[in-house]
Amino acid sequence: MTKQPTKRRRWPKVLLGILAALLAVAVLLGGVYAWLYNAGRQALFSKNDPISAPTSLVEMDDNDQVIYNGETYQYNDKVTAILFMGVDKSDIQQNTHYGNNGQADSLFLAAIDTATGAIRIIPLSRESMVDVNLYAADGTYLGVEKSQLCLAYAYGNTAEKSCENVVRSVKRLLYGVPIASYIAIDLEGIQAMTDAIGGLRVTAMEDISLPPHLDVKKGQTVHLTGKAAQLYIQYRGQDVQANNRRMQRQKQFLGAFISSAGSSLKKDFTKLTTYYNTAKPYVVSDLTISQITYLASCALGGNSWQAPTYIPITGNTVMGEKYVEFYADPTAAYEAVLQAFYTKTSGN
Repeated sequence: MTKQPTKRRRWPKVLLGILAALLAVAVLLGGVYAWLYNAGRQALFSKNDPISAPTSLVEMDDNDQVIYNGETYQYNDKVTAILFMGVDKSDIQQNTHYGNNGQADSLFLAAIDTATGAIRIIPLSRESMVDVNLYAADGTYLGVEKSQLCLAYAYGNTAEKSCENVVRSVKRLLYGVPIASYIAIDLEGIQAMTDAIGGLRVTAMEDISLPPHLDVKKGQTVHLTGKAAQLYIQYRGQDVQANNRRMQRQKQFLGAFISSAGSSLKKDFTKLTTYYNTAKPYVVSDLTISQITYLASCALGGNSWQAPTYIPITGNTVMGEKYVEFYADPTAAYEAVLQAFYTKTSGN
């Protein structure tokens, strides 16, 4: 009786085929990531505006090097800055005419050291009195007026124009610091992004009673989601110091958000696409996905995202003729610029 040939098992070839396919996908994804990373890096450093060191404060200003209080500082060309704005609108894409396009209620300038991943944040008071470009309803340029920083956003007929006007005023306040990009988010976006990371646990910094969504006592630990998250950082009292207290809550919220989102991305970087798609309907920015990929990679490369450094600018808060006004101390403003954008190289 003739013996039938044994049928060869095919699973080793199938397994090899699967592994080859997975490797090809990994290479493809790695190539896409590398392309996004490199493209983002090049774009973020294409703008290099000079910082105008105040002659009354510095002893020398030459080739990105300054001497201040007997110490030498070198400009860090690895730092890129992003201006974050929270806009008091429910739909950031809904635009009205110049002078009536909403206000930038929260403002944070983040200086990211792409070499180390260090994140330094300069909180900016919405009430800061700065030079603001004014425009008529038809877009005619009317000149410059000393106004609250938050009002700079109003003078645009699109969100992009509004953001550009805020960037212009922030640069005037901070001696012309190079601001590579901006991100503005509306009120609905705060809710969506907080929910996207599973909410945030914070300890209430003051009593806030805004039922039915938010009713907390100072010292109470609360899990913020949706509307409650929005109200926690939006609520402002009526006294002169109300916005200063709100800025502390916004700082607390931002730090918790960065830490939570950073931890999530550290475990699974692909969630960046999910967060990007979630935020997109509520955000206006000149950042591209490649720039976001590069910045996220730099920040996650270190541990600074767990506890970013905040650099406050001191000054005087007073009641003006109509509104509260904050006058930044010029020395404090310049020292914030030095801390965020320079590296101390020598001194006493």
